[in-house]
Amino acid sequence: MHNQEHAISQTVKELHAFDEAEFRAAMPFPLHPTNLPGVYTTPAPADDFDPNTASPGDLVRAGLMWKRPDAASRPEFRKAWDQVMSRKWRWIVPAMKAQPGRTHHQRQPPRRLADGSYTDRA
Repeated sequence: MHNQEHAISQTVKELHAFDEAEFRAAMPFPLHPTNLPGVYTTPAPADDFDPNTASPGDLVRAGLMWKRPDAASRPEFRKAWDQVMSRKWRWIVPAMKAQPGRTHHQRQPPRRLADGSYTDRA
């Protein structure tokens, strides 16, 4: 199986050739490579990082692309933020595995909702 994974890895490198340095420079946060070429994760925030007091720029630099709700935000957004950001996180580094012959396609194209978010559900 190791040889097959290596062959897939080589194929991915050939098909998805890109300038890694340029890609990393374009990201507003650091990237850590996973065990699959071209797949990255973000590092865990510092132990003293508090998303509730961090500036919007600090959130992005930490790899958190959530906009903190403000007074004008819908209550559901505030509730979701509080639920996620009020507890200590366990940072999990994914171990990726190629799945030859398996593809993942959206069943229908995403559509924009009135609140500006997107869904692929009917």
